[in-house]
Amino acid sequence: MRKGKKMSDFMQKQFEISHQLIRAMYRDAEERANLYQNLNSLLAEKDKTIAKLQATIDAMKILQG
Repeated sequence: MRKGKKMSDFMQKQFEISHQLIRAMYRDAEERANLYQNLNSLLAEKDKTIAKLQATIDAMKILQG
């Protein structure tokens, strides 16, 4: 009987560890997705800024003619 209890405790602990690992993997995937989304937003903002700067440079060249 005692051996069965030990096996049951072991299996319960393994189950808990598996769930902790799954939760950690889910958090990691969510954090990576958030970082990727933030990076894409920053890159889009950078591209807009570069386009504005290029338009300003072009306008200055025309004005200097």
